[in-house]
Amino acid sequence: MEVIDASMWVEKGELFEDAGDVGGDIQVGKAFDRRWVHRELPGRVLTIAAYPIQGDGSTPMPPEDAPVHVQWQIQKTICTDIEDRAARSSGRRSPTPTCRSGTRGRSPR
Repeated sequence: MEVIDASMWVEKGELFEDAGDVGGDIQVGKAFDRRWVHRELPGRVLTIAAYPIQGDGSTPMPPEDAPVHVQWQIQKTICTDIEDRAARSSGRRSPTPTCRSGTRGRSPR
């Protein structure tokens, strides 16, 4: 398991309260995300998103009475434009075309 040294990361901006369809088909409500930038490595950005899912994420159509859980994803990006100017004009945040990214997620299982 990769360990991230939290002391090297600084919060960037505010909590984003409508991060879109981060969880895909299993997401059942709004997604929230928060970004951090690395103190010493320019352009390194972590975005952590959390969103509700019905059931445990193992079946595409869980019963309606299945419990709701929170699932999260960590997206690592390397950007030349960490201000995300293109996305800001559209009202949504996402990696700009000048970013490379990788996503890791965690289900409640």
